[in-house]
Amino acid sequence: MGRTMRGMTTRFICGLLGAAVWQLLAAGTMAADFRLSARSGDALRQDAIVRKELPAKLLADRFGQPAIDAIAVDSPACWSLVLEQHPELVRPVEVVKDGDNVRLTWVEPGSWQSGEERRWTLKPESPRDFRSPWSWKRTEDGQVELHHAARGLVFRYRAELENRPGLPITQNRGAYIHPFLTPSGKTATGDFSPFHTHHRGFFLAYAKTTVGDHHPDFWNIHGGTAKIVANKDSIRTVAGPVTARLTARHDWQLRDKARPEADTGASVGDETWEISVYEVPGEPAWVWDIASTQTPRGHDMVLVKHRYGGMAYRGPEPFVKGKLDVLTSEGADTRAKADQKPARWIDLTGPVADGSSEYVGAVMCDHPANPRFPNVVRIHPTLLPFFSFVPAHREDLRLEAGKPVTWRYRTMVHDGRPDGAWNEALFADFATPVDVQLRD
Repeated sequence: MGRTMRGMTTRFICGLLGAAVWQLLAAGTMAADFRLSARSGDALRQDAIVRKELPAKLLADRFGQPAIDAIAVDSPACWSLVLEQHPELVRPVEVVKDGDNVRLTWVEPGSWQSGEERRWTLKPESPRDFRSPWSWKRTEDGQVELHHAARGLVFRYRAELENRPGLPITQNRGAYIHPFLTPSGKTATGDFSPFHTHHRGFFLAYAKTTVGDHHPDFWNIHGGTAKIVANKDSIRTVAGPVTARLTARHDWQLRDKARPEADTGASVGDETWEISVYEVPGEPAWVWDIASTQTPRGHDMVLVKHRYGGMAYRGPEPFVKGKLDVLTSEGADTRAKADQKPARWIDLTGPVADGSSEYVGAVMCDHPANPRFPNVVRIHPTLLPFFSFVPAHREDLRLEAGKPVTWRYRTMVHDGRPDGAWNEALFADFATPVDVQLRD
């Protein structure tokens, strides 16, 4: 059985507004209601991630300038959103100032049927007894961990170069995510497998590239021609009421395979990761977005036509010999059918232990704005439990020096086997977010 789509339940309620607040509203001593609405469109949505940007002046006119002055980029405010059809349901809203605008972000829980309208009232105060579920932690060895108040460790971002005893120095690598745990605490990623040691959790790397006279291979790092290194000083984290966010810069370096002990190499590219993880209480999944902005430095970078290389996921070791359950947006339900075919999303799951019937995995969505969408997916047809979206699968792709290009992906790390309906809803919400309107 796949993961089951759920209706709206009280588990999503973070609390009700305090009675004193309601008394002030009724007495007219606070600002008038600020009302919003949206329709789901043609798609069924599940746990929709909703955003709306509004002029800060508009909100200041309604709620007062002090309410706006209290908002900061690195310390989001928490406001309340009351669903008018069910006023007992109050959502936390993350409020961030962005220049002259204010950005609202919230999760609209449960199933949102095609064509259904929802209407909300925005209140500039936090739901009663609400606390952000997120916290960030730096480990003693310099890695960055995301924790959830109710579920513990979510993932670890590898800011430091990682290696294992007995492996050559060329196998050290940072700038990736492992482990990434499911909400039940099962590990859904693999690292340092004897079956292709260079596969590392969630990672992004290209195999065949040309930069000037060089041909760095950022995927097969054991070849010693290239390395991706995290800039530890660039890392920024925010624990908001709805999202946990991490930003980090990566340096793409040439390396001399004749001198593998060298600590650094010439930089040929800059990359920025922007990660947002969303609080979707009660579901057996974590939903998170990543935007990777890549800027070649000095020379164009040509991604040479190749069957793999790009944003990638590697499953844990029990996946290697266990029976995998695979599904793509195009209906491919085996690795062989899915391999080297375009797909809007791909879901790869496997057993948590040898012989176990309990499955975990990850579904990743390509974004329509990504170059060459829908991109071809490479998934090993027989053994290695990984996939990657491959922008240079069909032909070479040139990234021009000094011109940033951004790829976006939405991933759901989940307990259970693939659920096609939920995955379609996940993609629809990513590709065509709901359009929130102001109401008089």
